[in-house]
Amino acid sequence: MPTATTPTPPLLLIPPSGGSFVERFEFLTDVFTAYDGSEGVRQALRAFPRMSFDYNFVLSTDEERTAFEPLLANERVLLPLYCHAFRWSQGTPPLVDAVFGSNFARPLLVANQDGSRERRDFFIYQGRIDFRSGGYRPGDLVAWPLVEARLDTESIEVEHPSPVITTLSATFKAYDFDETSPSWGGPESLGLPLLTENNNFRAAVSETLSFSANTFDAGHLTSFEVRHRKRAVSVLITLTDRQAVAQFRRFIRAVRGRAGAFRWECPLGRMADRSESTWRLASDTVELNYYNPSLAECSLRFVELT
Repeated sequence: MPTATTPTPPLLLIPPSGGSFVERFEFLTDVFTAYDGSEGVRQALRAFPRMSFDYNFVLSTDEERTAFEPLLANERVLLPLYCHAFRWSQGTPPLVDAVFGSNFARPLLVANQDGSRERRDFFIYQGRIDFRSGGYRPGDLVAWPLVEARLDTESIEVEHPSPVITTLSATFKAYDFDETSPSWGGPESLGLPLLTENNNFRAAVSETLSFSANTFDAGHLTSFEVRHRKRAVSVLITLTDRQAVAQFRRFIRAVRGRAGAFRWECPLGRMADRSESTWRLASDTVELNYYNPSLAECSLRFVELT
């Protein structure tokens, strides 16, 4: 394990282009349901979500294989957040957009963007970030925020398509990633966050209507008493720019898994009959699947609150 005299090494690996990355938020909530099905109390048990990241790697050089060795020993590394990469113009302060906000002060791993995988030079930027709205400038450097992490497994499967190429998939659990992100700051309705993103219909909306009932034998009839009904809707949300990603991440943190309620207009039924109602997330775990830092998808299931 790293000590005060052995600093945590950075993971100097670049995932192959065209791959996807998963950013996972894991909250924890106690939900107390009354006899009639109402949720009188939903208690958040974590102030911050646990964060984990799924990455795929192709190791084709000796340098890349050497960089991965600390993970095989289950040691901590400074993990680049590849899903939040941004370009940095050489000779200017690094620009971080609204995904992390002006309070972001973690170190950065910086590499020359135009160099080949074999010729990339890396350095770590420890300074405070100069926040400017409007995104980042094009440049010849690429930077990734760093977070201390380790493999979230006791074993890892490594494949060797050829004697010189190694492929692997890995899940990393972040340590002390108590991200200081901006407050919700988005639209609200009835004092609750208003989710404006909706299903992109690349996948069908799935709706589930369920009920809980008491039954007992009353002679030649069976008594059937419905206690409560639940409506749940599954959607696929697509985020197509960094501002949308930033706002959606703030929404996830604002509702804190199943703990918080929000307002949302379900896209089902006749347009004239649609209206906002109050919902919560059905799970404490939310996964964002990034195709690049400006394009992400998220599959969510909502439970309507009555």
